[in-house]
Amino acid sequence: MLFVSSSCMMTPEEKIIGRWYSGGMSIRFRKDKSVLYNTAAGRAVGYYYFDPVVKNLAREQTVPNLVLDVVRNNQRVRVNFELEIMANDRIRLTYLPGPDAPPSNRSPRASILKRADDAPVTPVVAGVPSSR
Repeated sequence: MLFVSSSCMMTPEEKIIGRWYSGGMSIRFRKDKSVLYNTAAGRAVGYYYFDPVVKNLAREQTVPNLVLDVVRNNQRVRVNFELEIMANDRIRLTYLPGPDAPPSNRSPRASILKRADDAPVTPVVAGVPSSR
């Protein structure tokens, strides 16, 4: 009997659909290519473009394969990342600053994000979970 996990049959783009988070950011990729991106700089809403075929095989420099085209604080912002799927529940996002970034923000920064469990939250009353 051969068992094949359904996650193995998913495309890389299907694998990133959902909400991901780390201590400093959260990001939600939706099937319709919309994205919600939240960092200390504020909430941004827009669209993403992901090309899983773009890879840097030599690993000499990071290569953008994810672009967020979002609006934050009434300003349109384009943010470049290299996204690497590490496991079903982990991705690495490396921020790739553009040429107009301030000198203090010009080096790539990587973050490991964990897939969020979007299960409904059980309400807690006086420290005791409610029974359903």
